[in-house]
Amino acid sequence: MNPYLDGARVGLTLPSLNTTTEPEFAWIAPQGISFHAARVFMEVTTAEALRAMNDEVRTAARLLATFSPDVVAYACTAGSFVDGPEATRTLVADVRDIVKCPVVATSAMMAEYRAYEAVMSRGVVRAARAAAHEGFDAMAIGCFYDVALRDAREVSGTMSVTASCEAACEIAAGLANRFGIIVGRRKWVHQMEEIVHGYGHGRRLTGLYPVELGVTDFQVDHDATARRLIAAGRRAVEEDFAEALILGCTMEMGFYEEVEGAVGVPVIDSAVAALKRAEYAALLKRQCGWIPSRKWSCEPPPEEEIATFGWFEGDEALGPRLIVETV
Repeated sequence: MNPYLDGARVGLTLPSLNTTTEPEFAWIAPQGISFHAARVFMEVTTAEALRAMNDEVRTAARLLATFSPDVVAYACTAGSFVDGPEATRTLVADVRDIVKCPVVATSAMMAEYRAYEAVMSRGVVRAARAAAHEGFDAMAIGCFYDVALRDAREVSGTMSVTASCEAACEIAAGLANRFGIIVGRRKWVHQMEEIVHGYGHGRRLTGLYPVELGVTDFQVDHDATARRLIAAGRRAVEEDFAEALILGCTMEMGFYEEVEGAVGVPVIDSAVAALKRAEYAALLKRQCGWIPSRKWSCEPPPEEEIATFGWFEGDEALGPRLIVETV
């Protein structure tokens, strides 16, 4: 079996000017996943250009459908926001009809506000429940707010669940005594600080450093984003003596090496951290038999109650499903 050709096939719909998504996805993905892109013409990032690109996404989907992908991602965050959620839902539904597999747009996975997080939580719990029933060893939640992490763990059976913030903090704590977190907006600081303190890392935290970029902004102009991340990193290291840094949004994926080279301390990409922590959990289960506790505070809801309420069954879980084999 060729680990790069015989596993899950992920179709990507990309703006033609995008030069980062394919190499970044190929770099972060473990064996067993291959990425195949269909590009849609776009020269500049304006609302008009994004709408014109969206008009051609269905044509790109027909190209992807010819190789029968396992999942398709509309990988343009700004494009999935430009005309609002209803337009994106319609677009995703149309693409799903064409490619005959699960489809996700990046805006559906964004929890920049607490209200959005509340809406997403049920989908995350359903995803954990479904994955546990199908015998998965581990699941990673790809959002630095760690949306519904404890809730998902409660119904995950013998499957471990990890998430970006917790995983990144654990890795940073193993590499340094003190670390800082580079975040997008000032809006995020209070909630993320609460999360980090809740994990017991408050004394290690030098601070959270906003760069005033929203979720949809990080991947628009990579040079500008890198400059902001590096400036925030230097502030954390030189003024507050951070010994490691965390990129505090999974949409900051792909910048860690450049920032690390500029500031001279370890820089943890939180998207990579969640994936690697899930792989580690799967290995612990397979090799050591270590699985989540179900005693005392870890007690799950009774199965009879779950069946009676019917809250976790029947609907689609949040986001696409990718199966990763761990050797």
